Amino acid sequence: MGWVKNCSLPVLLNASRNPGVRVGVGYAHFMEVLDTAHMVTSLNWHSYSGVHNGGGLEQEISILKGVAAKFNPPKPLMLTEWHSRPTQPLAAAYPVIRDNQVAASYIWALVIVNSTSRWHLPVAKGDPPFQGLIWPDGTIFDDLEEGECMRSACKTLSYVHHCCNRHPAEDTGTASLPSAPAGARSTLATRCTRTQGAPERDR
Repeated sequence: MGWVKNCSLPVLLNASRNPGVRVGVGYAHFMEVLDTAHMVTSLNWHSYSGVHNGGGLEQEISILKGVAAKFNPPKPLMLTEWHSRPTQPLAAAYPVIRDNQVAASYIWALVIVNSTSRWHLPVAKGDPPFQGLIWPDGTIFDDLEEGECMRSACKTLSYVHHCCNRHPAEDTGTASLPSAPAGARSTLATRCTRTQGAPERDR
């Protein structure tokens, strides 16, 4: 944290000559934002709590909105990471993000397939894939996720980022790409019973 406050943020702020460029830090926990709120131009954080089917995320946003409002003009919020099954699937988190008009990244892995960053792996045995919305054959993983995104065509998301889906078959065609397993179509999105955060995995 000291390096961020005393080195990287001052350098970035000094280097930026465009008032439209936001400078922030994507903290792993929303309370860490408070320490550098006076230095950054946007309040950025990750949320993987999944508590109370989106209620935990709602509380984080409410607290940070209060912090942002202390500045003139109020600093914008940017939720840099949030999608995580089974704790915080899209259909639980997306309404909170949309209704609070928070800029949010979309997802790390769009397709559920073997990836170098292992976003497709479950947190624990029996869990759904940690991230990813569709199978390689185009089948949607979860009806509720599809409906939530289709409702607004994802137009309410003002910041989009997706990466880390390198598959070993990408240079040899798609013949070896898996299809959705039998019965894979799911309605897990409202069953947020876990409360642990993101899994520890090799990045």
